[in-house]
Amino acid sequence: MDIAIQRLNDQGGDVWQVEACGMAVSFKDQASAISFAEKLKERVEAPHCVSEDVLQRWADEHSRMCAE
Repeated sequence: MDIAIQRLNDQGGDVWQVEACGMAVSFKDQASAISFAEKLKERVEAPHCVSEDVLQRWADEHSRMCAE
């Protein structure tokens, strides 16, 4: 997963924005943005146990979406 942090100039000053998966979350300071991005990366990269049933549902949904 690509996670990007960028500084934006807002009317009230600088805003720090973390972007991932097409979503953006804004923060008032760089330290908060970095902390959020690091925690997000840690959670995404953590091992996950996904049942075979869930994997099959995801595969079916993916196939359906690709066929549209």
